[in-house]
Amino acid sequence: MAKNPVLGALNIEALNNCGCCEGITQETPQTTANRPGLSAIAYRVGTHQQFKASLLARLHSSRQVALNVLRARQDDDFTIALLDAFSTVADVLTFYTERVANEPRPNGGPCSNLRS
Repeated sequence: MAKNPVLGALNIEALNNCGCCEGITQETPQTTANRPGLSAIAYRVGTHQQFKASLLARLHSSRQVALNVLRARQDDDFTIALLDAFSTVADVLTFYTERVANEPRPNGGPCSNLRS
């Protein structure tokens, strides 16, 4: 890897050209559109795979200098495992948020506080 003579750190362009992040795009939050009259509303903003892909994409495109030296993308790396764990938490939270949004209400419809 090429060194940046001014900062003494790894050159960002050399890191971006390594090819380890090809195909990674930010996928969350998803937009949800619900037409009137549905018995259940879609309220999830993502799944585990989408959250993880988004976190990896943001890690790759980060402008934080401290993250420029982080090149690992294997699941056994501690940082990637931490992103995977956070993706699991986000997936569970969005799953149960959608379940709560679809709970029956006294007036028979979904929660009026949630916007579709």
